[in-house]
Amino acid sequence: MLFEQLDKKLEEQRQMDLEKEANLELRSRKKLTRAEKQAAEKISSLAEHNAIILFGDMDVVDGVHAMRTPEQHQAAALEDLRRRERTADYKERKRLQAQREEIERDGIQRVRERIEQQLDDQMATALRAEKTDYTPDFYGDTLERMKVNACGDRGVPPQERQTHLEQLRALQDQSAALRRRYAATVVVGKVLQKKLGESAQKYIARKMDVLTAERTAFDEAFQRCRDDYNTAFHGTLAGDKQVERYHQRAATYQQVSGATAAQAEQEMQRRAIEPPTLRQLPQVLSDYKKRTQRYALKKSSEGDTVYDVPYPTQMDEVMDTVNRKLKALYPAAPPITQAEAETLAKRLLQDLLAKNDYRFRCGAAVFGLIADDKMKTQMETGTSGGAKNAPLRMKFTEKSFGNTVGSLDLTEYENYGYLSSPEDALINRSKTAGYGSVAVKLNKERMAGRVTCTVGDSLHKILTTTPSSVDDPDLACVAQETKAALILSAYQKYTAGQDVSDDVEHMLAELNKELNKGEKGAEYLELQYHGDVTVRDMEEVIVSFPPVLRKEKADGSEESFDEALERVKGEYLRDLKTVQKKVYEINQNPAAYGRTGLPPLRLKTVVGAGEHTQVAVLKSFPDAKEETAP
Repeated sequence: MLFEQLDKKLEEQRQMDLEKEANLELRSRKKLTRAEKQAAEKISSLAEHNAIILFGDMDVVDGVHAMRTPEQHQAAALEDLRRRERTADYKERKRLQAQREEIERDGIQRVRERIEQQLDDQMATALRAEKTDYTPDFYGDTLERMKVNACGDRGVPPQERQTHLEQLRALQDQSAALRRRYAATVVVGKVLQKKLGESAQKYIARKMDVLTAERTAFDEAFQRCRDDYNTAFHGTLAGDKQVERYHQRAATYQQVSGATAAQAEQEMQRRAIEPPTLRQLPQVLSDYKKRTQRYALKKSSEGDTVYDVPYPTQMDEVMDTVNRKLKALYPAAPPITQAEAETLAKRLLQDLLAKNDYRFRCGAAVFGLIADDKMKTQMETGTSGGAKNAPLRMKFTEKSFGNTVGSLDLTEYENYGYLSSPEDALINRSKTAGYGSVAVKLNKERMAGRVTCTVGDSLHKILTTTPSSVDDPDLACVAQETKAALILSAYQKYTAGQDVSDDVEHMLAELNKELNKGEKGAEYLELQYHGDVTVRDMEEVIVSFPPVLRKEKADGSEESFDEALERVKGEYLRDLKTVQKKVYEINQNPAAYGRTGLPPLRLKTVVGAGEHTQVAVLKSFPDAKEETAP
């Protein structure tokens, strides 16, 4: 497992630390540097002048001294200071008097803490002067990977992730502090040991005992934390790309906002738990439905500004159409109000979203890239399986989710998929087939709380739609030309008692039949995925035989159907082989892909259309020579 590898790495680091300590101890110098000499003198002076406060009577055994109460310790320290005052010269007597008055005023504990801090600071100075690379790692890399994964693992409820995150942050802070103190103490104890006074040597020895005990306690706390973490996250750790992306996003936010590094990191953790593209969605949707002024979206090919159509303007026309058609179909029925229409539409959308699957489409090669990292947007890759228009897509995000252009790291933009029929045989009926032969089904539980939708391609319908959450779908997510048809279908299903399909492919076909001549219907029900989508969120992969479309050949002539069929068949077999190998690799190495504790990724293929469609469940395989014919 990944944890075993990290434990091995940690053990190797500890062995290296021991070697470094040995090298420090054995190293001798012919001449002390000025910085070392000054550091040794300052540490010795602080320890000698404050020995009674730090350690009690020098001749008292530590075991007995440790049994003293703070009051007993304070009384002993004050008595020792008074005794030393009586025999000291004027300058020393004034210093001891000031120290005694400080103890009487602030108490022994506060004075000890201040002196301890001064000594720690001097040891840190000695460490810097030494310019050593002795930096023991108390689970630093492991804690960082645990923290990054805990932020974004959507399989765990947000509140539980937040709890783990706070615990991991606290352990990281402890690790960093312990690492600094431990390194400084080791260097001072080894390099300056012979140059320190008796009081300072006792301080260093005692400090090492305290730090060793703290390290043991920290090890135990880490093991408890790791056990809890393994239970919640199946032992999954963030990979190098996740960690790199996490810090990249923090750097982008820091640059845009002017925040400190700590503030940027906290914001990234907040964004991982609640994606920034969802944070303002309820308010943006509410404002959209009330807004009567147009919103400038883009420039036309002639250079004119293109505006959206405000929702109230759309609904005036839609409700007029709906009630005219209802009167023709159901003469005795009263007209319905806009509020009733919106309620009916919401109910139908809820049924569709609940009873169909979340998917996305891609090519075989892209599937492998996603499995190795995450689903990426055209803002990241500069490519697209559909409309390639990154500036317009950013403008869509600004209009729909409230994130101004430039406020997000390019990796934080929403990804795109679609609602798919649960019937595998209908996989190629979806008009998303052009996006690639691979249709990936996502786990709804892992995607919960981070999916929005529009009925139709959001860029094609940008003038008359705005996305709404799949948990609370709204008529605003339906394009104007489809709104009336959707309301009528919902009325027939829930009020008139007629049978209307809950299968999304059948439903879209029914809606598109109601369109007026020249109107473009809903190609598919688009889903927008917020937050990183990775192989952990997948549960099934289908490789489908694509439509056979004839292409132009090199000599300018068009392929025959048989030639096109052979070409497409070859493309299908290559894609299938590529995906089979990748799924095999994922299922054989779940820990490496963050799928520990999750069921194996399913693989299917779909060939044909209509009544001739064939669906097969496949086994992934490691042998590149194996082929599956359609």
